[in-house]
Amino acid sequence: MPPGHGAIGREGVRHGRIFVKTASGFLAKGISFLLFVFISVLICVTFLQVFFRFVVHFPAVWTEEVARMSFAWLIFLGAAVAVRDGTHLALDMLASILPPRLRSALRYWVLGLILVLSGVVLYAGASYCARSIGKTAVTLPVPSNCVYLAVPVSGALMIFFALEKLIARRAGEEEAKP
Repeated sequence: MPPGHGAIGREGVRHGRIFVKTASGFLAKGISFLLFVFISVLICVTFLQVFFRFVVHFPAVWTEEVARMSFAWLIFLGAAVAVRDGTHLALDMLASILPPRLRSALRYWVLGLILVLSGVVLYAGASYCARSIGKTAVTLPVPSNCVYLAVPVSGALMIFFALEKLIARRAGEEEAKP
């Protein structure tokens, strides 16, 4: 088929990979900024909690919940970044002794496993968020979904980043280490 008549072609696939890589870069920068915000909030709120409890002798009850919410977002967004950067926990002993062909198959298997488990995280997190609609946090007048939303967001991001790695691996790009 001539170009422009429904055939994607090699050029379209290349542009698609460039788009995914660009979107991934923007997402990574946004997530890095959010991680900075959440760690800053966690540090400041924890300091306030200690200050109010031991210096003022009047504990601020809201600080523990804000710290817990920040910590949850840190963990789940950090997990997505670990999938993108390939820094999640891995046992390299088996991969290092395998021949290159089996090592490549193992990396595909690991990416598939990451996709499946990320799908479970996305589904379970979304269903839990749906069940908790209308509930509020214990000490703050905010929806409890503020913290629970970290789980499906993380699952979706991990799926996106794992698919990016899978596409890069299929294209033969070097940086596609799971």
